[in-house]
Parts: sequence; C-alpha cells; structure tokens
Amino acid sequence: METLHTWWATELYPSKDEDTFGVAGDFEVVLAADAQATIAALRGRVEAHERAYQEGHPSPCTLGSYCPYCEIERRVAQLTQRTAELEAANKHCEIIEERKAEAYKEVEIQLLAKANLQAELERVRGELAQLQAGIDLGAL
Repeated sequence: METLHTWWATELYPSKDEDTFGVAGDFEVVLAADAQATIAALRGRVEAHERAYQEGHPSPCTLGSYCPYCEIERRVAQLTQRTAELEAANKHCEIIEERKAEAYKEVEIQLLAKANLQAELERVRGELAQLQAGIDLGAL
C-alpha cells in the first residue's frame, strides 16, 4: 500500500457553501486517485482478513504483519507463559506460608514450654526459700 500524499493549498475562491470569500487559509488537499488507491488497498486487506476469518487461519500465514490471528496467537502464548510463571510463584508463596505457619506453631510450643519451665523454676525457688527459712529458724 502506497503512502497517502497530501499537499497544502490556499483557498482562492469561495466554496459552494460560502456566500463570500471569507478568511483565506491553508487547507490539506489529497488527490482523489491517491485516496481511491488507499481505500482499495485497505478494502483488499479487510477482505483478506474476512476470508481468513471464514476459512480459518491459513498456515503458513499469508496475511502479513497485521494478521489478527497471529497477534492473538502471540498474545495467547505470552499470557500462557505469564500465567504459568504466576502460578509457580503463587505455589512458592503458599509453600512459604505453610512453612511459616509451621514455624510459628513451633515457636508457640517453645514459648509455652519456656513459660511452663519458668513457672516450675519459680515454684522450686519458692520451695527452696521456704526450706532455707525453715532451716535458719530451726538452727537458732
């Protein structure tokens, strides 16, 4: 498809819808032949895409770099890969969370055991203090 060429022209006479000359200005002009050629080329591409849609994606692809099927296939492949990566990362996070939960349980068990040992130590110290107080009184 050829590039659509445009030119700039200055209005020299009023157009059909103008009563007077009005303000002169620059206007973009496109040759009708260029526009028709561009429209025909675009229609050809649309028809090729419509045929491919009705017939299914040709293999090998004959639609070129703007093929919607190839673009969809590329994006599906990218999304499939990204989904697999995210699922793997999610699984890894779940494993870490499980390990962390187990570690917290172990810490809680250790803290409870420490609290029990601390209570037992305080009880034994109390008994020892009573025995020492009893020995001191009896020795006097």
